[in-house]
Amino acid sequence: MTVRERARDHATLDELENVPFASVGGLTQRTNMKVDPLLNIADADAKAYIAAYCERAEEMYGPDWQTCEFGWKHALTLKGEE
Repeated sequence: MTVRERARDHATLDELENVPFASVGGLTQRTNMKVDPLLNIADADAKAYIAAYCERAEEMYGPDWQTCEFGWKHALTLKGEE
């Protein structure tokens, strides 16, 4: 698997696990991303990894992905709990 493919997969998995941007420093680091050392991405590949991660983030969240709000959303609301 290429670095680009790994980055795109990680971005998708971060969203599915409801932890946006976990692989690049977390939600608060969207403008200063750093590759999580636990991912074992070589320093020489970090720039390409982040670029591919950003590309996938824009596809998933839209062009304002670096500034839009994220948070937990209720999957359902029971009657009387509105």
